[in-house]
Amino acid sequence: MLNDNSHSHLPPYIIVTHTGLSEESSFLDIGSGTGKPNVHIAQKFGVKHSVGIEIEKIRYLLSQNNHKVLLQQTLEEGTSINVRNCFFLHGDILQATHLNPFSHIYMFDVGFPTETLHELAIIFNNSISQYLISYNSGLDSVGFNVELIHSLPTFMHGSGERHTCYFYKRTVLDSNIEVDTEPDTVFKEALRVINSGENETLRFVTNKIQEWHDRPKTRSGRGKEMRHRE
Repeated sequence: MLNDNSHSHLPPYIIVTHTGLSEESSFLDIGSGTGKPNVHIAQKFGVKHSVGIEIEKIRYLLSQNNHKVLLQQTLEEGTSINVRNCFFLHGDILQATHLNPFSHIYMFDVGFPTETLHELAIIFNNSISQYLISYNSGLDSVGFNVELIHSLPTFMHGSGERHTCYFYKRTVLDSNIEVDTEPDTVFKEALRVINSGENETLRFVTNKIQEWHDRPKTRSGRGKEMRHRE
């Protein structure tokens, strides 16, 4: 079960005060891992969309499994856990050309290569996104059109890691950039499923997990599994 102690400590009032996060906001987590920040944001704020994108298959599948459990609790047991607007994607964010329609971007970018940050800056700058929450200081120095508005020491429950979280606000848009207000193709499936409702989301998530279980098993994979058991 995901709960308030399973993610970095970002007090809700800090997020609201410095980024204006509300029910009208759309939240994107780049490198969403097992989905903890997305679930937290959905539960606390009831945002319009809370979408995560993760490039590592296993971590993505863990997020899907967590999401499935929470959706089942909501639909079958009548709990009030608000995850209806969550969605998790398996993919590479660098395939996107912009981050629309997301107003708030979050990324636990500790260890992101500078080259990746430069590429993300181009994508962010070509978006309508107004706020960026990061664990890197000086994102403006790698090309992001942002200004630092707040910073906060954080503690990672579980691992015990301590980092500083930085809150950025977009500066004036580059007049030479034509901002596309339509959702990027990377996110269209996520938005379609969210808008279809909880039952459709649960069906989609269940199918994705089943596809993984039904995948062809390679001989080398079985060998590794056997050696691990030994």
